[in-house]
Amino acid sequence: MGVVELARNSAPEKRIFMRVPVALVGRAFYPPDDRESDCIVTDISLGGATLQCGRVLPVGSEIVLYLEGFGRFRGTVVRSDAEETGMHFDASDDERVRTAENIVLYLSGVRLQETELRRNDRIGAPRRFERASGELVGFEIRDISFSGASFISAVRPPVGEIVLIGTVEGRVTRHFDDGFALEFLR
Repeated sequence: MGVVELARNSAPEKRIFMRVPVALVGRAFYPPDDRESDCIVTDISLGGATLQCGRVLPVGSEIVLYLEGFGRFRGTVVRSDAEETGMHFDASDDERVRTAENIVLYLSGVRLQETELRRNDRIGAPRRFERASGELVGFEIRDISFSGASFISAVRPPVGEIVLIGTVEGRVTRHFDDGFALEFLR
């Protein structure tokens, strides 16, 4: 089961994805009138976000959200009043997976990288984990959830070893041909 399926909300309501309460500073850009303003994102999901931006926007209008550490989200306004605006993300499954990864990292206390406003080409930061010995090892994320993750890596620490990813500790639980899985420690 992938990240997107794990994040689906089973509550009997219209929302497909579970909301996560946050308090994140962002910038909202409104292409119809070429204006940008600061905003606070009060919740986020794989399908959208709620913003406090100090203005009422027409439902159905285009909006672009720049959220530090999470990236750039294109979408449409689904509701708006004087206090908050709800937006729906126009996102691919790959973009939803990246959003899910960032939500998990944010909830785990990992400081997310600053987001550029795309004035320059982006360069991906190397992803590394630290072994108990202090060795730094590169990896790619295969899958991630709120309780753990699996990685593609040339190095497979022994089952039971504690590794550090940013500021989050995880215990190696199993191996694959091309990597390993771990559970996050709280």
